[in-house]
Amino acid sequence: MRALTLRIAVVDDEPDVLELLRLILEHNGFAVIPVSHPDKARQVETVHHPDIFLIDLMLPGITGVDLARDLRGTTCPHTPMIAMSASRQMLEQAERSQLFQATLAKPFDVVTLLDQVQWCAPERAASNGRMGKN
Repeated sequence: MRALTLRIAVVDDEPDVLELLRLILEHNGFAVIPVSHPDKARQVETVHHPDIFLIDLMLPGITGVDLARDLRGTTCPHTPMIAMSASRQMLEQAERSQLFQATLAKPFDVVTLLDQVQWCAPERAASNGRMGKN
């Protein structure tokens, strides 16, 4: 029986960052669901049921914290979420919100990114038979 791949929804409005994250994560065995606009995040949860959300904190029309709060209150109250930002202030706000399991500073280190992903979802990934490779 083939193990299924951990699914990661990446929410970022910067096409280059979205593509870079997709390449890194797919290269390391994860399935990536790219989300270029925060309005599409709820649809992604409903259709794809990601195992983790990786959310940029500076999005058009909404902060990543507000998006996470919205997702927690509607479609995915228990899905692990990782906040990412180049702003230390935004990362601190994300930590205070207690909506995220981890934070990731931009520019990010690939090893740190992969460590955060593995740290956020080992139980869910194992219980679903999903796990990316390291």
